[in-house]
Amino acid sequence: MSRTTIDRLIINSSYEEPKPYWRYDRETRTFELVGGLRPAGYVMATPGQKSFDDPGIFVEIPLDNQIRPRVNAWQEADYPGITRITKRLLEHWHDAEGFDMRRFFFCQLEAVETLIWLTEAPAAWRVGHRNPRRWRAVRTEVLQDGHRHRQDHRDGYGHRLAHPQ
Repeated sequence: MSRTTIDRLIINSSYEEPKPYWRYDRETRTFELVGGLRPAGYVMATPGQKSFDDPGIFVEIPLDNQIRPRVNAWQEADYPGITRITKRLLEHWHDAEGFDMRRFFFCQLEAVETLIWLTEAPAAWRVGHRNPRRWRAVRTEVLQDGHRHRQDHRDGYGHRLAHPQ
């Protein structure tokens, strides 16, 4: 069901994986509550748009959206290949009761786990696409888009995401 306004913008806990999110349709200017995790991406100002209420254009980051399910599968398999100290740190960071005063947000833990996956997961967990060159091409495309976004929006419009190296 689409809506022209929403009464509650924040609908998830910062500490848990988001389940639903508000998807905005630029053409109809309506919101729809959609299940799942919002695709990774950023919003950039519409080129040439001078309107103060321009919603911008959502630009998806394909590499992030390809990596996310692989990291989740690796996490569900209990992080094969990580060192004992990394395992202890992850257990500490995920312990909501023991780490109550300075808990990480879900997005922070997801970013840390992705970095650990990139550096400590066995190669078999990081590879799996028939053409590894495609990963490099997508990564290059994402970094170039992010670079253009930073150049064009130094005034703070839109959001830039960190990209894995």
